[in-house]
Amino acid sequence: MSDERDPLLAALEQESGQTQSATSEIDAAREKALEDFKKKLKDHRQWDAKLKELRLNIRGLEKQFDKTEDVSITRL
Repeated sequence: MSDERDPLLAALEQESGQTQSATSEIDAAREKALEDFKKKLKDHRQWDAKLKELRLNIRGLEKQFDKTEDVSITRL
């Protein structure tokens, strides 16, 4: 899933952009935690997309296998 389509990341980026002028008021630990969260969220979204692609690939392979098995059975 791309970053521009992810509503959670978009909201976090928007919040980040709005608070840039008030960074002196924001605790450094909170800022680091927020950046770490964004990084983990992006990582999770990438792994989620990879997993979805692999599952779709498995479905295709299962269909292909079933077709070959049907052909083998009819030849017997």
